[in-house]
Amino acid sequence: MNPTADIHVTIERFDMLIQLAEEHLDYVRGTIYEGYAEGLLEAVLAEREEYIARMVRSN
Repeated sequence: MNPTADIHVTIERFDMLIQLAEEHLDYVRGTIYEGYAEGLLEAVLAEREEYIARMVRSN
């Protein structure tokens, strides 16, 4: 695989994780786990943005 394809695959994986985290948050909303699920979603979003920024800086 070429580096550009690797980047796109990684971003797609982040997007899948984000979707799962959003679904999890919806599932636990209103429970004691809601704060944890929100933190998880925020962490995955931040990691995705950091990854993209790192790839932009490296090119």
